[in-house]
Amino acid sequence: MEPTTFFAKPQNTVQKQYEALRAFYVEKWSGEEVAKRFGYTLSSFYSLTRDFKKNLLQDKPAQFFFTPKTTGRKPKAVKWTPLSRHLFSKIR
Repeated sequence: MEPTTFFAKPQNTVQKQYEALRAFYVEKWSGEEVAKRFGYTLSSFYSLTRDFKKNLLQDKPAQFFFTPKTTGRKPKAVKWTPLSRHLFSKIR
């Protein structure tokens, strides 16, 4: 992959959001242009701008983009039954 392609056609979701917001706020593209260029519907792009502004007001802009996000199901907590406690204590 060429470096220009990396920036022009982001594959990662967070990078795509970053580049779309940057085009809107820094490069002054219209919402319609940004939505079309980055594959958003206009309403979903405006939802992204709303969420971004909310994070700015909370002084958390870096967390919006640069905090690893976990996807998928959360691990279930271990449920200890009397039998499982007994068996676990035997192997200690």
